[in-house]
Amino acid sequence: MKLIYSPYYGSRPYVDLKGRGGILFDEKPVGTAGLLDELELRTGNVRRPVPEIERQIMYVRAMREALGQDPGLFFAESFASDELGTARVILGWRDALVMALWRKETDSTDRLRGIARVEEHFHCPGPADRWAAMERLLSGCRCVPGGLEVECRVPLDSLPPCVGRVLTLLHEGGTAVTEPTDVTPAAAVGTALRTVQESLLGAAAPDGRTLRADGTFRHVHFKFAYDARQWVAESVPAWEDALLVCKEPGAVNDTLRVLGRPLLRSDIEGAPQSSQLFLLGLSLFRNPVDAGRLLSYLRTPVNPVGKLCVRKEDREGKPYFKPLNKELTDKLLRNGGLDGWDDIIAGAKYDREGNEVSEPERREILGRFLMWKGVTPEGMVRKDALKAYLKNMRRWSDGCRMVLPDDQGFPALSAFCSAMEMLLEDAPEEIAPGRVSRWAEGIFAPVGMTVDAAQTGSMDCVPDVRAVVDGPRRMICVGFAGGGDAGYPYSFLSAAECDLVGVPSMEDFSRYAHAATAASLSSAGSLLLVTYGIDNGKAVPEHPVMTELKARFDIVTEAGEDLAPEAPAERDVFDTVPGDTCTTEYRVDASLFKGLDKPAAEGGLKLDRESYSSIDELIQHPFDYVMEYLLGYDSYGEAQLSDLPTVKGNVAHLYVQTLIGESGGDLDAMEKAHGERFESIVQTCAERKGALLLAGEYGLEWGKFRRVLRKSVTDLLKLIRRNGYRVEGAEVHVETELPVIGPFHAYIDLLLKDDRDRWVVFDFKWSEGRSYERRMESRDIIQLALYREALVRKTGHEVAVYGYWVFPRYEFLTECPGVEGDGVLRYRTGPGEMEGVKDIFEQVCNSYTFRMDQIRKGIIEEGECFAMADLEYWQRQGELNLYPLRGDFYSPDVKARPYGNKNITLKGGLL
Repeated sequence: MKLIYSPYYGSRPYVDLKGRGGILFDEKPVGTAGLLDELELRTGNVRRPVPEIERQIMYVRAMREALGQDPGLFFAESFASDELGTARVILGWRDALVMALWRKETDSTDRLRGIARVEEHFHCPGPADRWAAMERLLSGCRCVPGGLEVECRVPLDSLPPCVGRVLTLLHEGGTAVTEPTDVTPAAAVGTALRTVQESLLGAAAPDGRTLRADGTFRHVHFKFAYDARQWVAESVPAWEDALLVCKEPGAVNDTLRVLGRPLLRSDIEGAPQSSQLFLLGLSLFRNPVDAGRLLSYLRTPVNPVGKLCVRKEDREGKPYFKPLNKELTDKLLRNGGLDGWDDIIAGAKYDREGNEVSEPERREILGRFLMWKGVTPEGMVRKDALKAYLKNMRRWSDGCRMVLPDDQGFPALSAFCSAMEMLLEDAPEEIAPGRVSRWAEGIFAPVGMTVDAAQTGSMDCVPDVRAVVDGPRRMICVGFAGGGDAGYPYSFLSAAECDLVGVPSMEDFSRYAHAATAASLSSAGSLLLVTYGIDNGKAVPEHPVMTELKARFDIVTEAGEDLAPEAPAERDVFDTVPGDTCTTEYRVDASLFKGLDKPAAEGGLKLDRESYSSIDELIQHPFDYVMEYLLGYDSYGEAQLSDLPTVKGNVAHLYVQTLIGESGGDLDAMEKAHGERFESIVQTCAERKGALLLAGEYGLEWGKFRRVLRKSVTDLLKLIRRNGYRVEGAEVHVETELPVIGPFHAYIDLLLKDDRDRWVVFDFKWSEGRSYERRMESRDIIQLALYREALVRKTGHEVAVYGYWVFPRYEFLTECPGVEGDGVLRYRTGPGEMEGVKDIFEQVCNSYTFRMDQIRKGIIEEGECFAMADLEYWQRQGELNLYPLRGDFYSPDVKARPYGNKNITLKGGLL
C-alpha cells in the first residue's frame, strides 16, 4: 500500500475521485495521526489512545509530586493559582519536546529542568509518546513493515524531528520513502496563473509586472466577510468541478440553505447543551446559588431531573404531570429566588405518565440537583457530596448515550465527570467553590460536531489550502487571509533552547509552511482568491502569499460589491413586504372566542379572576391579553430572569413584608428589627426572591441596593409614624366583585389605617427614574384606582390615601391631601384641582367593555408603533369615555409598545 502523507492532511483531504475514475486503489492519504495508526498496525505496536483530559489530570498529579520534591520549579506560582490551566499549557510544551526527540537529561535551563522533573512522575502516553515509541522500536530492532510505500508531500526536514526520524529509519530499512521533487505548475503555459505559480515556486521574476487578463487568476475583494460568503454561495452553480477552500463553510451554508442549494459539510468545535451541564452543575456548588446558572441548568432540553414530575391541573380541572425542572423554572422566573421550592420538590414523585416513582429512584434523580446543599455553613464544598454528584451524573449521561447516540455532548459529559473524579482522589475533604469552578473550567473542552453533512451535488470543500492531494481543475479560496499556519510549536523556547534541543527556528517553520501553500496553489488549473477586510468587526490581516504577489505583480483587484454573482440566483432570497400592507389590527375567526362569557371551570375562556395586570394588558395590549390570559399560549423556555430593577423591587417588597410579619405590625418593633437585623433579613429575602443579586458579578449592585433599601425603609417608617398610621398588613389579598369586570383580586403591598379608621394604600415601586412621577402627572394610575375600588367594595370603608412609594427616590407620590412628610410629592391636592377630573374606574369599566366587544367580533386591535389617531379605540376614546392609551416615550402620538426598543417603525418608516 502507498501512503500519501502530509502533516496538513486532516481526516478529509481533497482527492479528485472523478479524475481517478471514481476509485482510490492501493493508496491512502494520511495526516500525521493517520500515518502513526498505519505504522503501529503494521508493526504490531498498537496502543490504546488515552483521552487528552485524562492525560491532563495525570499531569496535574505529576506536577504536584514534582513540586513536593522541589517547590522552586518555574511553574510553581502559576500552578498554585490554576492547576489545570497550567498543566494543560506545560503538557503541550512537553509533548512538543517529545516530538523533537528531547530527553529529560537535557535540563540545562530552568524551563527544561522543571519539565524534566515532572517527567519523572508522568507515565500517561499521548500521540507524541507513541511516535517516540515507534522511533525507539525502529531504531532497535529494525522491524520494518513490508509491502509499504510512503510518499511524503513535504521535505523531511520540515516535519517534527520525531516523524522525520521515523521516516528516515523506514527508508534505511528498505521501505520506499519519497520526498517531493521540483513541483510543476498545473496551469497552462502562457497564462496569468502559470506566471503566478512559477513565481511562487521560486522561478525568476518575468519581465514586467502586468499579468495577462485571461481569467485563470482573479482576485476579488470585499469589505465585509458576510458579503463575500453570500457572493460565493450565489455563484456556486457556475463553479462545476471546482474545489472550495473555506475555513467556515457553515457561514456559506447560511445562504445556500436560503437558496435551496446543496449544503457543504460543516464541522465546528462547539459545546452542546448536554456537555454544558458539567460546568453548570458544578457552578451550583455554592451558597447563595447563582440564579442565572441555575436557570440555565433547569432549561437544558434533556434534563437530569426531567423524569420527575409534579401533579398539576389544567384550567378545566383535568390532571397532568409537569416535569420538575419546568415547574421550578416557572417558579424561579416568577419569584426570582428559591422561595417555595421545598414544597414543589416534596410533591415531585411521579413520572410523565403519572405513575409514582419509587423512593430509591427519586433520591437518585434528586441527587443530580440541589447541589448547593452540599456546601458547608462556611461556604466550602464537601468532597463526598461532590463525588456523589459526579458519579450520579456520569451514570445518567452514560444512559443518555444509549438513548441519544447522535448527541456528542453526553460522551463528553461522561468523560468530564470521570476526569473530575480522578482529580478529587487526593483533594482535601472540603474544597473552596472557586477551586471547584477552576477545575471544571480546566476540564471542560469543546466537542467536535458535524453541523451540516455534505449533500449530493455540493462542492468539494476543505478548510486548508494545503489539504490537497490531487490538483483541482479550479480552486476558489474564500477568506484567503492571515498567515494560515498551524502555529509554531516551539514558541515557548528561547533561541538558545531551540539550538539546544535541535528544533527548527520560527523562520524555518514559516518558510516550510509558505512552501506548502505555494505548492498547493500551483496544483490548480485556475485560481480565484476571495478576500475581505473585516470579519465580525475585526480587521483581517493579509495573507503573506498575497503580499508577495502584490510585490511582484500589478494585481488587478475586483471590488466584490460591484460584481453580480457568477450565476443567477434561482429565486429571490427575500420576499419584500411593502410598508403599506401593515395593519393596526388582527382579524380572527370570532367563533374562537365563543366561550368568552363562560368561566374556564365551565369550559369557557373567561378568567376566573381579573387582576390589575390583566386589565391593563387588555386595554393597552389586547393581543398579549388574548394570547396569554385567554388562550394560555406562551413561548416556553424563552422567558428570562427579571431584570435588576424588578429583582430589587421583589426583595424590597419581601423585606417590608418580613418586618411586618415578624413584628405583628407594631411600629416600634419594626423600627428595632430594621435597625438591628437589617443585614440578616435582607440576605434571607434576597435568597428567596432575588438570587440574581447575589451573583458575584453583581457585587457592587448588591452593596448599593442594601444602602438604598436601608435608608428608604427608614424614611418609610418615619412617614408612617409622622402621620399616625396603623399598620394592617403587607401583601394583603383583596378579592371582590367589581361592576362590569366581575371577579377581581389584588395584593396590596402595604395597607394601613389613619386615626379615622380610613384605609391608606401604599404601592411599592423600584424605579430610579421619573416614570411614576410622569404617571401621576398624567393620572395614569389604573392600579391605584382598581385597588381603591376593590377595598371600598370589599370592606365598605373609605380609602383616604393612596399612592406610590418609590424606594430608590425615597418619595411618596399621591394625589390625596393631608399626608405629611419630607418625601411626599403631591399632585392635584390644591383647592378645586380635582374638580372635573374624570373617574378612572368608570373609564376602566368602559374600556373593558369596549375591548371585550372587539374580541367577541374577532378583532384584536393592537396597533403598536402606529399613530394613535389611526386606531378605533383612540377615535372613540372621548365619545365612550375610555381609559387613555399610552403613547411611546419618544413619540407620544405613537401607540406604545410593551418592550423598550427606541427605534420603532411607524407604518414602514423609522422614527
